[in-house]
Amino acid sequence: QFSVGLFHSHKHPELIIFGLRQEVGGYIINQVGASIAKGTKIEPDRFYDDYTNTGNYFKTVDPKHYEEYCGYARWLYRGSNFPMLQCVWPLKSGHYPWDPEYPAEGAQIQPLLTK
Repeated sequence: QFSVGLFHSHKHPELIIFGLRQEVGGYIINQVGASIAKGTKIEPDRFYDDYTNTGNYFKTVDPKHYEEYCGYARWLYRGSNFPMLQCVWPLKSGHYPWDPEYPAEGAQIQPLLTK
């Protein structure tokens, strides 16, 4: 799931999240988007505990992934000329995708789209 319009309306990177039930992922994106609309600026590579029970990071998404994952946003912006952050959450083990202990099956649930 991903946001569409945050960059257009608030000059803030769009958001994308993977691997959660649709209602959970949508809820998180909506909560972060509401916070952005009130003036919050999400910084990449910083830990946040405001939006998920486990805490999360936001990572800068490499635009080479936009075509595969963000078609509607690409339509709105007429290409890949917008920034995007991935909301990254830990598995129950507490590991994030960049941890050596992160299992290979985790990458299927939550691919990391960083540069």
